[in-house]
Amino acid sequence: MLHEVGLGVVVAAMLLALISLITQGPIPVWQAELKPDSLRQSALATVITSVIGGIGFTLLVLVIPFVDLQAPQKMSGTLAGMMLGAALLYAVANLVIFYAAPIVGSTRFGMIFTLRVVPIAGLSALLVGETFTFLKLTGVITVIEGIWYALKVKQETDQSQRREEYTPTQKQRALLGVFAATVMFGSANALDAKIVSMYSAASYLPIRLLLPALLIIVGLLLGGTKLREVKLFLNPTRYRYLLLVAGAVALSASTLLLAIELLHYPTALVAMHQLSLFVTIWYGAYLTKGQSGRVKDYLVPAALCCGGVALALLG
Repeated sequence: MLHEVGLGVVVAAMLLALISLITQGPIPVWQAELKPDSLRQSALATVITSVIGGIGFTLLVLVIPFVDLQAPQKMSGTLAGMMLGAALLYAVANLVIFYAAPIVGSTRFGMIFTLRVVPIAGLSALLVGETFTFLKLTGVITVIEGIWYALKVKQETDQSQRREEYTPTQKQRALLGVFAATVMFGSANALDAKIVSMYSAASYLPIRLLLPALLIIVGLLLGGTKLREVKLFLNPTRYRYLLLVAGAVALSASTLLLAIELLHYPTALVAMHQLSLFVTIWYGAYLTKGQSGRVKDYLVPAALCCGGVALALLG
């Protein structure tokens, strides 16, 4: 009986991670379509998508009868501190991501961003006591190899399709920003794993989405943001992408957090999550009629990543 229950929990976690993977894939493409002109507009994009996603998820949870939200007063000081730290990391990382994604391109951004499994693996060992077998480490390394193979393919594809919309300095800064945001996001993901081991994932998710937005709003108010700047960013061409990003982020984050809560150790699930890179590539190729590169060009790196995920899960 216990074996059947355990198997059911694993299958449920895998299904949740799969939903997260599918919904995560198109996000970089939609973020790139928002094209904020400044970090202040990037901040507005972060706030709007986080607030819409957070409110939408909270309303959804309130109508689900078997989900019991925990009151904030049940938090300890340590838990509240970890939530604030994760929120700060997410706030800064999202600011950079919204600004840099159009510059580096959604596919290249997705490739670099998948490397967040590295800080997740390291911090998970410290925070939640995750142990790393030889198979799991081999799987993580194989996933990284697959990602960099895909990056090489992407660079070769771009040789004949290079756009000069941005200066080399802008591109270099954007790339450095994406690497920094990847480390911050991975660190926040590891903090999430620790938080959901102490607190309900469903109760934490509204905080996870809304608190970074509140921190950014405070920063915008202190920075003297004018209403005119908000109106300038909120033009009808961006409405659809803001809603798509908000919905996808809320669904992806909620399903992944619930999966981590069920299985406790995040590295294998996040390694599986890296396959969203190929959802991004193929979705982008579909939207741009092949300009992101032919799908078959990515079959080898996709196979490497799938093999690495399998090893990480088995380990």
